[in-house]
Amino acid sequence: MTSFINTYAFIFLVGGAIRSAVKYAKVEGAKARVYGNIPITIGGLLLGIGGGFAKAVILKGSTLPSTKGILGYGS
Repeated sequence: MTSFINTYAFIFLVGGAIRSAVKYAKVEGAKARVYGNIPITIGGLLLGIGGGFAKAVILKGSTLPSTKGILGYGS
């Protein structure tokens, strides 16, 4: 059940951030919003990857993506 909920949460988070970035990329003077959505998208992807590794019991690979997703991908 948790995988089902996490999958939809992942789709809405990452999909919404991508949709928002594409929408604001077309608006004059809204580049800061595009650049603000990029870390949200990358952070969501990293958390999804880390959660997938943890669910598959591949714990070696789950720590780094989860930590980077929580702290911000550039940390």
